[in-house]
Amino acid sequence: MWCPHASGMAALLKAVHPEWRPAAALGLVYEAGSYDYIKIMYAMNYMTAQIKIVAQSSTRVDRIGASLDLNYPSFIMYFDTTGNNTFVRTVTNVGDGPARYSATVEGLDGLKMSIMPNRLVFGKKHEKQRYMVVIQVWDELMPEVVLHGSLTWVDDNGKYTVRSPIVVTTTPVL
Repeated sequence: MWCPHASGMAALLKAVHPEWRPAAALGLVYEAGSYDYIKIMYAMNYMTAQIKIVAQSSTRVDRIGASLDLNYPSFIMYFDTTGNNTFVRTVTNVGDGPARYSATVEGLDGLKMSIMPNRLVFGKKHEKQRYMVVIQVWDELMPEVVLHGSLTWVDDNGKYTVRSPIVVTTTPVL
């Protein structure tokens, strides 16, 4: 019974803020447009004809920039040995004006994680900022391990908190 409530809340938000995309909420927004989904489908080896059917758009579809890294608030890293992975995210300040957010990381014991920059400073509403997350695996993890953690952005006033789940695994993808 939660789905009708969530749908109703989404409809109310959209009525109040018609300019917001579906990813929008109070605090920071991670936006992904149709071209972002096209890039991820190419990275997943979909054929151009299949992508055009899904996209239902006259937008030019090509493999340039194909990437499995979608601008979403979640992060997943699969690997079978030591190494690192870099994620780049762009967030939009949808608050009423200037804002400052600081990053904190929880979980992921045994891994090194860097957030650059670890502080986002917005001068106005709708301003965009980019940040990078680098997850490094120093010691080989045991087979079929799944580590959970999170990256949380907290504004200086403590009013907004934006939490992003992180999963690092050696479990094979089927």
